[in-house]
Amino acid sequence: MHLFRCPTCGRRYEVPEERLGKKLMCKKCNGVFRTLPENAIAAPPPPKAEAEKEAPPTLVQKALRHAPLAIEGAVPGAISGVFAGVLAGLMHGGGTGTLVGQTLLGFVVGFGLGVLLGALAGLSGGLGGGRRQKVLAAAVLGTVVGLAVSVVIAGPWASPWGGLAGALSGVLWPLLCGWVERAEAQLTERTRDEEAADEAEGKNASREDILEYNRHH
Repeated sequence: MHLFRCPTCGRRYEVPEERLGKKLMCKKCNGVFRTLPENAIAAPPPPKAEAEKEAPPTLVQKALRHAPLAIEGAVPGAISGVFAGVLAGLMHGGGTGTLVGQTLLGFVVGFGLGVLLGALAGLSGGLGGGRRQKVLAAAVLGTVVGLAVSVVIAGPWASPWGGLAGALSGVLWPLLCGWVERAEAQLTERTRDEEAADEAEGKNASREDILEYNRHH
C-alpha cells in the first residue's frame, strides 16, 4: 500500500500496488492526478502499543500548544479582573482606611485571577463563535471573574457590583477587536478601489496617447 497526497487540496489516499501509475480523482476537490511511485509520500509510522501511548497533555502543555486560544480568553479576563478588583478595593478600602493598599491588592488579585480564569475559558473553547457570541461569552466571563475577585477582596456583599463591573469591562476587548477588524476591512476596500481607479485612469491615458499619436501620423 502506497500513500499519495492530492496536489490540489492535500487530501491523502492509500493506493494499492496494482493501482500504481493510474489516474486518481480526488473526492474532495475533483482534481485528477497520476499515482506515480516517485510521487508517493512516506507512510505514517505504525500506531504505538497501548503501553507506549503518550500520556494526555498537562494543562501547561495544552496552553502552550493552543496559546492563541489562551490569550484570547486571558485578555478580557484580565480587563474584567482589574476593573472589578480596583472597584472592590476602593469599596473595601474606603471603609477600613486602607484605600491605596486595598486598591493595589485588588489590581494585582484581579489581574492574576482574571488571566487564569480567562485562559481556562479560552482553552475550553468557550469564547469562540461569531461576533455576538464572543461579546456574550466575554460578558459571562467578566461576570464570573468580577464575582470571584470582589468576593476575595471585599467579601460577598460586594459581589453584585464586582460582577456588574466585570461584565461591562469584559465586553470592551471583543468590541474593540470588532471595531479594528471593520476599520481594517474598510481600509483594504478603499485601497482596492483606489488601485482600480488608478489602473482605469492609466488605461484611459494610454488610449488617449495612442489616439493623439494616430492623429499626427
